Amino acid sequence: RFNAKSLLPRFKCVINGGVNFWKEPLQSTASALTESSKEAIAIGDVEYVMYGSSLSCVQNLLCGNKLSTLEKDIAVTVSGMVRMNQAYFLFSQLSLQKAVYTLTGIKNDPFDIKFASMKNETDVISAFSATRPFLVQGVYFNIIFTAVLFRRFDEVSEVAEKYLSFGQQKSRLQDLFLVFFQGLAAFNMFRHKGRDTKWLRIGESSMRQLQLWAGHSTWNFDNKFFLLEAESHFSKGEYDRAEMKYLSAIKSSRTHRFLHEEGLSLELLSSFYEACEREDDQRNHLSRAIQCYKEWGALGLLNDSRFAGLV
Repeated sequence: RFNAKSLLPRFKCVINGGVNFWKEPLQSTASALTESSKEAIAIGDVEYVMYGSSLSCVQNLLCGNKLSTLEKDIAVTVSGMVRMNQAYFLFSQLSLQKAVYTLTGIKNDPFDIKFASMKNETDVISAFSATRPFLVQGVYFNIIFTAVLFRRFDEVSEVAEKYLSFGQQKSRLQDLFLVFFQGLAAFNMFRHKGRDTKWLRIGESSMRQLQLWAGHSTWNFDNKFFLLEAESHFSKGEYDRAEMKYLSAIKSSRTHRFLHEEGLSLELLSSFYEACEREDDQRNHLSRAIQCYKEWGALGLLNDSRFAGLV
């Protein structure tokens, strides 16, 4: 009626990138973003080709789709950004590519391309901190995501503070995931860094946020809420409740196809069983976590020392 077909790809990109994940499965919104990028290509909307492709790659990472497929999609997206001279989108995408390379064990340096005037993430952060805070937060988020999977929770807490120095909207998907990651880090820090109640407060604040969001989308947030509940119970010595919630997180992750979070939940349950001196359960669940990570394609993650002799 208003002859606005050219705006449809933009509308779909904005809706699926910033709204629909509150109700729709993340796997569905990631797929819709891919389609909106294709529609933008058809009408020559370069900006939203790049924007949609970037959001699609991020969502595909967060919903645990196969890393081998994501690695190819990112390579195509980076190539397009270079060809179309889209520097703003390129640097955040190179940071995402680095995260995927780290997880998959690919040794390439994504910043080693002629077009990139920045040679690493530190350069990007230094260059754009004053002018492009969202870009810098995207780089920090990729670092945090990788650190969570490698269980470097000190680093998660440290980089999260830098991320939050630029503000937090809690409307962008990465802001919501940051709350989840902060909660995981905080409960771990509480148990391993002197039981400072500051960490317990941070963890339980994150848990309450996830409970609220799970009310909007059980598909996207239930498993994360269950995992934070488990970590909270573990931290407070409520072992029976902790075990029940770990098992709920694993089941929910599997049902809702968050393969990487199923692996993470299994691994954290394995650590719980280790603390409870239940060796058979510890080995069994760590083995299942390894299988999830293998299926996801995270061979670089499995090279970490904590899996030595098990893969």
